[in-house]
Amino acid sequence: MLVVMAVATDHRVASPMAGLAVRLTVGFDAMTAGLLTGASMNPARTFGPAVATGVWTGHWLYWAGPLLGAMLAVLTYGYLRKGEAHDYRAEPSSLRADPVHR
Repeated sequence: MLVVMAVATDHRVASPMAGLAVRLTVGFDAMTAGLLTGASMNPARTFGPAVATGVWTGHWLYWAGPLLGAMLAVLTYGYLRKGEAHDYRAEPSSLRADPVHR
């Protein structure tokens, strides 16, 4: 959630980079947590197999974890983005200051 908020909702990030950042984050999650959790990042994805098999052991974690993580990501992003940043892309390139002296 933090990566999506930081790159997909920030007007300063170019959209191809946003997609790459989200893909890399999902891929990293699948490779690191895949063996432990099956890389189920979506509670609805976990709900179907639980209904089909009748196994509900620890199922609440698949709902509480993403919801808590999303809430913490929103708070963290809000804290990191305090204040307004200047969007240098809005200026014509001929008017930009030397990048070394920004």
